[in-house]
Order: sequence, then structure tokens, then C-alpha cells
Amino acid sequence: MSIVKPSYFFKKKRIVYVCALLVCTFFGFMPRFAYALSTGAVISQVYGGGGNAGATYNSDFIELFNRGNSSVSLAGWSVQYAAAGSAAWTAVPLTGTLGVGQYYLIRLGNGGVAGVALPTPDASFITLNINAAVGKVALVNTITPLVVVNPVGLAQVVDFIGYGAAGAFETAAAPAPSNTTSDVRVGLGCYETDNNSVDFLVRTPPLARNTASAPNTCGAAVLLGQYRMDEATWAVGVGSVKDTSGNNRHGDVIATTAPVPASVAPARTGNPGTCGYGTFTTAVNSTGRVSIPNLPVNITMGAQTSVSFWMYWNGVSGTMPIGWQLHDLWYNAGGFGFNTAGSDVYGIASPSLANTWKHVTAIFTNGSRTANSLYIDGIAQPLSVFSGNIIPANAIVGTTLRVGGWGNDNGYKFSGRIDELKVFNGALTPAQVTSLYNETHPCGALLSLQKTVNVLCDPVNGTTDPKNIPGAVVQYIITATNSGSASAILTQLSDPVGVFATFDPNLINGTGGATGCNSLTGTPTSAIGRGFSLDVIGDTRAGAYPKYLTTTNADADGALHNAGNVTVNYGIAMPVESGYAAGEIRPSESAVVKFNAVVN
Repeated sequence: MSIVKPSYFFKKKRIVYVCALLVCTFFGFMPRFAYALSTGAVISQVYGGGGNAGATYNSDFIELFNRGNSSVSLAGWSVQYAAAGSAAWTAVPLTGTLGVGQYYLIRLGNGGVAGVALPTPDASFITLNINAAVGKVALVNTITPLVVVNPVGLAQVVDFIGYGAAGAFETAAAPAPSNTTSDVRVGLGCYETDNNSVDFLVRTPPLARNTASAPNTCGAAVLLGQYRMDEATWAVGVGSVKDTSGNNRHGDVIATTAPVPASVAPARTGNPGTCGYGTFTTAVNSTGRVSIPNLPVNITMGAQTSVSFWMYWNGVSGTMPIGWQLHDLWYNAGGFGFNTAGSDVYGIASPSLANTWKHVTAIFTNGSRTANSLYIDGIAQPLSVFSGNIIPANAIVGTTLRVGGWGNDNGYKFSGRIDELKVFNGALTPAQVTSLYNETHPCGALLSLQKTVNVLCDPVNGTTDPKNIPGAVVQYIITATNSGSASAILTQLSDPVGVFATFDPNLINGTGGATGCNSLTGTPTSAIGRGFSLDVIGDTRAGAYPKYLTTTNADADGALHNAGNVTVNYGIAMPVESGYAAGEIRPSESAVVKFNAVVN
């Protein structure tokens, strides 16, 4: 499973340092292993090619980021730089406060005039030039320069990166950047394992961010789509596999025949449970592939995307449960894990996964393999190489996710069952993964109704309960929500405890209410009166309208005429829309009706 890719040729200048054990120990070269994760401010990007030939920017820079959950004062702190094997550190004093998810840009010197200007820096130290391909940067909670070659592990060192052939680093050195690339922290600054080789990757081109840049709150994975796989049937074509997140990013069946929904043996039985699921096969012209387009994933280098789902694999090698264009999850060579079209599998042994339900959470990292994460049944797995070689250029997500294959071609499918698929922007936390593993939901339709009453106008200001004051204009809101896993098929939805509104005859005729409150406006709908509106959340259908269920002092047809005060018990009448059954409210959709009345 490989594709032809261009060859890339580049040269690096590297200085190799060799030292005897005693000398290395004296100067601090010996590695320290008791690293502490940086929970607040960290180094998020290093660029040393400023102004050089072909440079992206005309200045070197160091970027900081706050990955914590509280602000960090930088007063009295510094960032410090030293050459690869040097103990001579230059300290750059810092000021200000770094907010949660905020970036901080420090402009340094340059080696020429090539490149564009940086965004407005938050600090400057233009007399310091840093090496483009090899060096060391420390974030220190004092302004006193460090005095050893390897300060990793010292109490005052908050964070550290050694890049290229640096003489110090956290666990292993970050890759060597260049005049046109930077070393950037994975997860838009959030990723931290105290291993420079894993936490940083090369970004082309660099992208400098400052305190004015959009913040990035760590741990705030955003749900993009949710696919319960609970529909009764699927048809080949657009929108058959429903997104129940409310985002309307429905999946398209693109196989010759549609996958088959089933519910006889779900991952979690009972009600609530995981309910229905999709059955996929690899037979020729088989059920097999669902395409989910228009996912607004982040394709920035180092950004992360999470996909979680239940999987029942039938043991057939060479199959893919999910895939982006060229970055996917693949069973091959006795392994299951991440693939980048290089006949590669970076993951875990697969035999124990066959013929049983397993909950899978995969965290994809753009441009990296080692920063990816794989959870099985809520437990993070140690990953290793089972076959092939990664193609970094292919390690990126896209706006379309396939279930049962990848986007590159139709040659790969999946053999088994898939259920409860969710896609998130950002990396899920271990606690969030555990929650998804344990999650169940009601099977079948489950309607709930909520009523609220708002006062739109109080003619006697300051009253305790304006709803009881004659002439007050009130708004009734009924919300009918389907929180189950199947569509509710109802043409009328009523509040079981009764929603009663009293209408002034003059208001019905459009002449207004009591003194101090303006008349209500709106287009009469279904002969009910003025001031009615309705919205169906999670859907685009129009034409739904409030409908009376029981009336007092109304004519035989139930319409409201000028016949004195009328009490009406309201519900919702759902229209018929293309693609919907009459009165259908799909999972995670809500119908909301609003109507206004004047208190008599």
C-alpha cells in the first residue's frame, strides 16, 4: 500500500560534538530523566532563519504559549538562548501576563533582509541572533543567565527545547528547522510530553503568533459531527447517514449499495445503550463506504483532530474502518494503527481486536506520527512501527472523512460494524475518551417538552409577577426535543400539563393591548392571530406553525375570532418537507414554537 511521491533533497550543516564522559559531566551534558511537564507557559515555536536567503520572516523569533487553565505572569521571567554545545546563555527579559490559550511573540535579530516583517511582537531583543538549524532555548522563571550546557531539570527552567544537533534537550532533540521552516509545538501549542522530538515538528512555512492572535484553549475539543448509525434504512446518495450533533453534516453513501443498519447485537445492549449500528463488507459491489464531507477540521501543521467510534472487526486484513485522503486507520501486517500510504502501520498488534466490539479513539496530528494517540476501550495504547515508513506530507486530515476506506481511491473497505462515530476539532483528553467509552443514549424516539414564559412588556413597572397584571404582554415558548436515537413521527406536539394563553379580542384584531404596551406584530398563521413564530433547530424546514388542541369560547372550527377572551391549549403542527416524513423530528432536533398574548 504505497503511492509514488516526489523526492526531496536538502542539505544541512551540522557540527558534531564529541566529549569524554568526565568532561561531559562537568559541563552538564549528562541527560536528566526526572522531567516535570510544563502545565502553564511553554515554548511553542522557534525560528532562526530570519533575514537569511529564502527566509520566510526577516527576523528570528521565539514564541510562547499558555497551555494551562489560568493566566501566567511573565514578570521577572526570561527566554534564554545558547549555541548547541555552549554554556553561555543570553537572557531576554519578559513582561506582561499570558492569558489562557494565548501566544506571546519575541522578536530577535536577523542575518539579512530577506523575508516579510513579523506581526507586532510582544517583546524584542534584536541584538540576539539564533541559529536556524541547531540550538537551545529555555523558558526561565528568573532573568539570571544559565551557566551550564544542559540546564534541563533545574528548578528555574520552566520549559526547554533543544533542536537539531543540540547538546541538551528534553528526552530527544526536536528536528532541525531551516530558513524556511520552524519548530512548532504540536496541538497548536497544547501538546507536552517532555520529549522534544515528539512535542515539536517542522512547520512549512513558519507562522508567527502574538497576543493578538486567536487564542487556543487546550482540552476544548469541539464536536464537528456525530453519527449514531440508528437510521432504519440507508439509501445510496446524499445525506443518508444523519449527523445528530445539530451541525447538519450528514454522511453520503457512495458505495454501489448502501451499508446495512442493524440493531440485534450492539456494543452496549439495553435501553439506554448504543442501539443501532452500520454493517460494512468488502465484497465486490458491496455495502461499504460512507463519505462525510464539509467537516471544518483544522489542517494547520501540528493541529490535532480526534475521531471516536465503536468497531467490530471481522478479522480481514488490509481493511480500513476510517480514513481521510491519505491518512487513515489500517489493519495490515498483524497491526492496527495509523497509515500514511507508505505501506506503514504505526499502532498496536491486531489479533486481540478481531470479532469483538472495541471502542476506538484516534487522535490525528497533522505532519506527525509520533504525536498521534490511539485509545482502545478508553485506555491509551503504546504505539510502535509494524510496517512501512511514514510519509509526513500525507499525515494530514481533510474536510472529508470516509467510513470504510479512505479518500484517495475506492480500493479499501472495511469488514465489520461501525457505530457511534464522532469527529472533533482538537485532541480529546483521557477523561473525555473515558466518557465516550462509557456513553449510552436512549434507543428509539424520546420526546421531551419544555415550557417557558417571558414578559415582553409590563405596564406596571416593578411588579412581582407581571404575568398576572392586565395589559402585560407575555411570550410563551414550547420546545419539543428528540433526545432519542430514532425519529419521532408526530404531527402534533402538546404540552401535557397544558399551555394556556388568554388573548384580548382587540389584540387578535391587531389593535393592541393595554395602555403602556404596544400592540404585537406578526403575520397571522393558520387563523390563530398575530405574533407567532417557529424555528426548527437542526433543520432548515419552514412552514411549521402553532396549532390549537383545545379551545374555550371559540367557534366550532377552533379559529380565534372576536368572541371574547379565549383560552387555548397550544401544540406544534409539523409540516411535510422533502426528505422528511410528515411530522418527523429527527434525533437531536428540536421544534420551538413562540406565541404572544396579552394578559386580561
